[in-house]
Amino acid sequence: MSTQQQSAAAGALKGALAALVGGLALRAVWGAGQGLLPANEKLPSPTGETVKKLAEQRGVTLSDAQQRAATLGMYSAVMLGWGAVFGAAQARFSPPLLASSLALGGWIYALNFPKATGVLPRTGVLKPPSEQTTAQAALPVAAHVAFGLATAAAYRAID
Repeated sequence: MSTQQQSAAAGALKGALAALVGGLALRAVWGAGQGLLPANEKLPSPTGETVKKLAEQRGVTLSDAQQRAATLGMYSAVMLGWGAVFGAAQARFSPPLLASSLALGGWIYALNFPKATGVLPRTGVLKPPSEQTTAQAALPVAAHVAFGLATAAAYRAID
């Protein structure tokens, strides 16, 4: 394995660990934002709703404990995966940390939420932002910015 490959692999591991911190920040912002929304505007957990949809499509009934475990597992795997991509890119290309952290959060948001490109509206998990209130639409943006920034801060702190 070349030094460059080792560096990218080390960066991927570091990024995956950093993304666990980013995932906690995302959850904290999501939870705080939910607390500010009126009861009739609260958004469901995108990961939890995805787990429910996948189980329904397969004819599987999950207990509450299984639902929580599957949601945590899926959420953690997604965070670790995006963090590994982020870390490998940081190690290989050394882009400015602030710019790449914002790009990370923006990229994940763009893949999941908008009507035209988002997996969540296309699979019926969440309505697209264009069909939500301003506060509802802003919540995932803020949460994903927090994810990117917290992941980058943790990445920088890990050595």
